Amino acid sequence: MIDKLLKIIIVVVGTMVAAFGVTIFLNGNIGVDPISTLILGVQCHVDMNFGTINQIFSSILLVIMLFFDKKNIGVGSVFYALGCGYFINIFTIMGIGQNIEITSIGVTLLGVVIFGMGLGIYLSGNLGAGPVEVIMLYWANKFSLSIKVIRISIDAAFVVIGLLLGAKLGIGTLIGVLLTGPCIEVTLIILRVCFKKGQLN
Repeated sequence: MIDKLLKIIIVVVGTMVAAFGVTIFLNGNIGVDPISTLILGVQCHVDMNFGTINQIFSSILLVIMLFFDKKNIGVGSVFYALGCGYFINIFTIMGIGQNIEITSIGVTLLGVVIFGMGLGIYLSGNLGAGPVEVIMLYWANKFSLSIKVIRISIDAAFVVIGLLLGAKLGIGTLIGVLLTGPCIEVTLIILRVCFKKGQLN
């Protein structure tokens, strides 16, 4: 019971941290992470909040992946699909990241690292992967490739689609493509070692 409660807390914290990272990233103004690039592209054509589009997009991906990889989908997957966009909207309203007194590249790097860490924390809860992460894990297992390689490939595809829809490309987008996967992988490695010592399965 305690382990189950801890996993739920980990999923909630990871979702909030990931959303926090995205919100900061958006304020770097030199390009955003790949998924956000796609969402901003969609936002060029619909009048909706960024977080709301995130929720819709994530939910669609989750439904699609139900037909391919149910084993990586759980209650945590649903929470992340709906919760990440919700927290992004909340953090945006709160003005998170708007007054950070560092360079744009610094803000972008901070946002990417926090976003990747948040996803790693979330995944370590083992209550189901997030929508994009379900795709990432599915292809990583199917082709026996590392998470970072698959993540970079998926992110690159999101960027291309976002650009075709009208989103703008910046150095921050490249930073997001190259660093999100490695940040997830490093965070997972560290947390798995910690959880193993604490006997959290």
